[in-house]
Amino acid sequence: MQRTPPPTRLSIVMPVIDEAAHIDAALAALAPLRAQGVELAVVDGGSRDGTLARCAGAADALLAAPRGRARQMNAGAQAPLAMRCCSCTPTPSCHRTRRRW
Repeated sequence: MQRTPPPTRLSIVMPVIDEAAHIDAALAALAPLRAQGVELAVVDGGSRDGTLARCAGAADALLAAPRGRARQMNAGAQAPLAMRCCSCTPTPSCHRTRRRW
């Protein structure tokens, strides 16, 4: 009897710092992926402009970590199942890639 592999899970770790002015657009662009089951972890590196508060309800995990992209990515990698970096607004090709999974 052949076993069916479990479905592939994708999680996006988004390191941010002082991005309140642009975070809404990035989160809106990721909403279609989240609707398909992609996890989103936003990891704040010490913002002073309310970035993390703006992410409430639009991400699966809101985390704080020491400042620095690598530190933030490592902190985010501990929370979700898989990891893909997203430090900009996703392009249409990102959505096409997700559909192939």
